[in-house]
Amino acid sequence: MSNERAKQKLQNLIELRGEIAHRVESSSPVYKKDVEAYLKFIKRLGTILHNRTLALIYARTNTTPWRRYRH
Repeated sequence: MSNERAKQKLQNLIELRGEIAHRVESSSPVYKKDVEAYLKFIKRLGTILHNRTLALIYARTNTTPWRRYRH
């Protein structure tokens, strides 16, 4: 997924969350498959951020304080 596509997907999720949290409903139906897709996206994004943070720490300190994850 491109950087622009990932940013747009994250923005869509934030907007959907805001609709649900502040209006107690969304402007369109939210299906289970959509929730599962967003969950998978967030897990992948978290794993990538985790590993890039680890790589930065290793580059600066030559130590790995935790293990790397695979997605």
